[in-house]
Amino acid sequence: MKMGDMVRFRTVIDHRDEILSEWKYGVVAKNYERWEKIVTVLHDGELLRLPARNVQIHQRGYHDR
Repeated sequence: MKMGDMVRFRTVIDHRDEILSEWKYGVVAKNYERWEKIVTVLHDGELLRLPARNVQIHQRGYHDR
């Protein structure tokens, strides 16, 4: 995932039972580093740091491929 990619993500509602929210959409705000396994997403004017396992690419951005 690179900065500018549109992603869909889920947040954890209940950590004990691993209950996840509905899918939400945002934009990757910082290039994803695989070793970090955390994605920084801009959603509703707020920067969220999410585990990569809860984030999926929805549409690639228009950056150099």
